[in-house]
Amino acid sequence: MNPFLGASKDRKNSRILISGIPFDGTSSFRAGSRFAPASIREASQSIETYSVYQDRCLDDFKFFDAGDIDISPGDTKRAVKKVFRFARKNSDKILVSLGGEHLVTLGLVQALHERYKDMILVCLDAHTDLRDNYLGIKLSHATVLRRIVDMGLKVVLLGARSGTKEEFEFARKNNILHSFDDFKKMDYIIKGKKIYVSIDMDVFDPGFVPGVSNPEAGGINFIDFMKWLKEFPFQSVIGVDVVEINPGCDPSFISSVFAAKLLREILIRLSYQIKT
Repeated sequence: MNPFLGASKDRKNSRILISGIPFDGTSSFRAGSRFAPASIREASQSIETYSVYQDRCLDDFKFFDAGDIDISPGDTKRAVKKVFRFARKNSDKILVSLGGEHLVTLGLVQALHERYKDMILVCLDAHTDLRDNYLGIKLSHATVLRRIVDMGLKVVLLGARSGTKEEFEFARKNNILHSFDDFKKMDYIIKGKKIYVSIDMDVFDPGFVPGVSNPEAGGINFIDFMKWLKEFPFQSVIGVDVVEINPGCDPSFISSVFAAKLLREILIRLSYQIKT
C-alpha cells in the first residue's frame, strides 16, 4: 500500500492519523466504496504537495497514514464496533478517515464522543441520512445521522438536497439543516465546542464527482468547498472523514483525484491550525 501523499513515517510525533475504512456493507444503490481508500491513496501520488489555494505545502507538516482497518463486509454491527475500537484507541490523535460508506462515521463519532462530551457533528451531504430505519434496518448509510442524533449530539447538515418528506420535517424541527453561508453567523452553535466533520462526496455535483454511490444533481463545486474550508474553524476539529467515493463508477479516475486533492487541502488546513 502506498501511503497518502506526503505522509510521515513518524507515527508517534504525528498529531494527525489517516486510516482507511473499506466497508460498504449496507450500500443500497451502487456498492464499491470499500475500494475508495486504496484508490484515493493512489490518486494522491498524481498531485503536488503544494496548495496554491492556501499557499502552503503538505511537506511542511507531519501526519501518519496507518493503512486500512481490517473489516469484513458481511457483518455490519461488527464493522461499526471495529471502527469504534480503532478510533477509541487513537482518540488522542486527530483522525482523518477514508471511507467506505457513510455508516463508518457512526463508529468514529461514538468513540470520539467518549473523549469529547461537548462535541458536534458538521456533515456535508447531498442526502439527509435521517431515516429511523431503511428497509427495516437500523444501521445503514441512510440512517447514520439519525443514529448520531439519537446519541444526543448536535448535528449540522450542509448541502442536503435529497431525502424523504419525513426526514426534512425532522431536520427542520431539530434545527439540523443549514446553508454553507450560515457559518458566518453560527458562533452560537459551534463556539467552544469540539467539531467532527463528515464529508459525503455526493455533496459535490456529479458533474465534478461522478464516482459516488448515490449521485445527486445540484451540488457544490471545488471552489465552493474551498471558500467554506477557509472560513471554517478547523482549530476546533477533532476528526474528519471523507466517504462514499466509488471508484468503479468512474473509469476516468477523476473522482478519486478530486477526493485526494480535497484531502490535501484538509490536511494542510488542519496541520496549519495545529501548528499555530
